Amino acid sequence: MPCCFANSNCVSAITSSSVGTPPSPIPISIHWLAERIADALACSPLAQGRPRPAIPRHPVIIEDDVWIGPNATVLKGVRIGQGSFIEAGSLVTRDVPPRSRVLGNPAQIIGRVA
Repeated sequence: MPCCFANSNCVSAITSSSVGTPPSPIPISIHWLAERIADALACSPLAQGRPRPAIPRHPVIIEDDVWIGPNATVLKGVRIGQGSFIEAGSLVTRDVPPRSRVLGNPAQIIGRVA
């Protein structure tokens, strides 16, 4: 059964079993989101009252049993494999293989999750 556990100070749009808005929601299965998580999939900032073109959308895919630590950032188009652990403050710029532990800016694999 899909579910999402979000701790305090999380900023996210949760609709049904996804985080974000169509056409590029983040599918949610079973995940733990730590404190101070911000989710912004795409936006169209204003400059001097003139709208800028929308930032192209690329879905973020978070597979089952993923833990994302506080202040971690996952860039658009990234897939985080099942059972992975994203350390606090990490900047995830590319796909994370299943059962990986990543840390850093940019995030690098530092180990495997048993």
